[in-house]
Amino acid sequence: MQSLLSNLYHEFKKQYKLKLLAGEKGLSAPISWVHYVEDIGNISFIRSNELIITTGMDQKNDTSNLTNLVKSLIASPSSALIINTGKYIQANQIPQEVYDLCNQHNFPLFSMPWEVHIADISQDMCNRIFMKNYLENAITRLFSNLMEGRPLSLEQYAKLEAHSFPDSGFWHVLLISHAISTINIRNHLDSLQISHHLFLQEDSHVLIVHDCLEETIIDFLKNFLSSSKLQKAPGSVPSPTHPIIGIGEQVTSLKNLKYSYQNAVRALEHARLVGKDYFFFRDFGVRRLVYSIANPDILQHIYRESIGILKLFDMENGTQLFDTLKVYYRCNESILDTASTMFTHRNTINYRLKKIRSLLPQNMDDSEDALLLKMAFYLEDIARSSSLRSHTASRCPDNEN
Repeated sequence: MQSLLSNLYHEFKKQYKLKLLAGEKGLSAPISWVHYVEDIGNISFIRSNELIITTGMDQKNDTSNLTNLVKSLIASPSSALIINTGKYIQANQIPQEVYDLCNQHNFPLFSMPWEVHIADISQDMCNRIFMKNYLENAITRLFSNLMEGRPLSLEQYAKLEAHSFPDSGFWHVLLISHAISTINIRNHLDSLQISHHLFLQEDSHVLIVHDCLEETIIDFLKNFLSSSKLQKAPGSVPSPTHPIIGIGEQVTSLKNLKYSYQNAVRALEHARLVGKDYFFFRDFGVRRLVYSIANPDILQHIYRESIGILKLFDMENGTQLFDTLKVYYRCNESILDTASTMFTHRNTINYRLKKIRSLLPQNMDDSEDALLLKMAFYLEDIARSSSLRSHTASRCPDNEN
């Protein structure tokens, strides 16, 4: 996570006599580095989110040059501008148009007196940015290890605790895809005072929150999604996609963070499949049990030794036993509702159920066996719509020649 301009400003404003002149609403901008610029022709060398410092050397005879510089910086990837005033340009010589531009575009503009050496502030800020990025990357590596199930040493747990991430408490992992702005995510987290760690992993943001009530998480989701649908990257066309979020199950120890992460992956897949903005893993209900079985061989066995028998029989005999039992359970074991749903006479449903009973090794009248059969249908649904497909559906009878 890059350093925020507001943090650098408040840390160094007294030491380097920084004064915020305009663009206050842009203080939440990230800062990746500090860049010294005098010639407007060198703006093409600016990298994303850099803080620019200038002495106004090129503006001493024509302040309109300063206006043009600010316009170019606003259009560039830079985040803010410091004018080293006192020699080439005085603070009272900055055109009102510059103030207006910075306020309009939320582009922070600062002044710094001439006696302050540019090299000193540049070195201090760059060192602070480097150390913050180093620390953020180190914390991210520790969280990544936890999510992948790799054990941490006592020293590593102590490092997390030293940065307000203790092993105890309540933890959730959220996966956010198609988020245009990391800063937008962080702003909403900060506004709700949510203790968190946020980082980018492949094409999704990983958000780890600590001791956060579910009601607060829901507030964050609603506020963030509402604002994201109105935003687009500067200079880009509106994206046809918008953020989608999967929320993992709550865990009570960092040692179990991998489970919340795995849950978040499942929840994100489901949200994409059904077209929802976000989905909580807990809302899978009983299907959470299927998702929580780590051994895919167990899932395959449950399928093959239960409703997989019906699927194979249907393939060989052209019957509809599999669908009949599935609808029967969805209709709360009502023969009349099953017949109505399948547009079939109830006597036909009764005949099929009798055949099903003769084929299955489970007793449909036993509550435990009935639960296993229902879970097997959940497994079949999940296998068709998630990554479990590679472990189960690819080897189920309906995929065999």
